[in-house]
Amino acid sequence: KSKKHAMHDPQKEFGSTARDTVPSWIRDEVVVDKGDGFMGDGKAGIHEPDEVPEHFKLLMKAQEEWRDYDMYARISMLYGVCSFLYAVTYYAVGYAIVEL
Repeated sequence: KSKKHAMHDPQKEFGSTARDTVPSWIRDEVVVDKGDGFMGDGKAGIHEPDEVPEHFKLLMKAQEEWRDYDMYARISMLYGVCSFLYAVTYYAVGYAIVEL
């Protein structure tokens, strides 16, 4: 009597690319992926089904180049948030001492 949990199937959800079922950017990607349209100047050929799109490759290259700066920014933001929380805590303690 146990029910099987149905797996989410994106093919079923987005199986139709009719105008009223999916956003326009998904329809555009489907057109490009099927080879009926091309991104950029239109000189690109039809790609293999398992090939990574060009904009994914560009993003991966940019992430490799900016990784150090990204980590520095994340650590700086962590330090800034911790400092802000300490400041709020000290303000609350000072306010409580003054009011009591």
